[in-house]
Amino acid sequence: MYRIEELRRAMEGSLVPSYAKDMEERADEMPSVSIMQVPAEKLREQERAAEEARLEEHRLLAERQRRRLENVVVKESEGKDRVETEEKAAEARVKEERERAVAVERSRQRQSRAAIRQGR
Repeated sequence: MYRIEELRRAMEGSLVPSYAKDMEERADEMPSVSIMQVPAEKLREQERAAEEARLEEHRLLAERQRRRLENVVVKESEGKDRVETEEKAAEARVKEERERAVAVERSRQRQSRAAIRQGR
């Protein structure tokens, strides 16, 4: 507590100048700011590395999601193609059935006309 009070007075300039000079000399003995910056630089480097790792992870997740979406789109398009093919096949069957039905009806009409002609 006493030291804190001394430091406060020194900062305010209320201490004897020689004591303030002594405090400055002690400050010179304390680790300099450049030594303190080394851990800060290492910390910044670690933060950069962590950020790069997060970005890489995000990029990989985005890539996986894009591939999944592409697979879904391919499966959907294959499914649509299959449905379209099935629809076309069903339409073709219906068309063939209609053509057969029309052909059968025309054949009956011809036979009935022929029977009518023969009966006259």
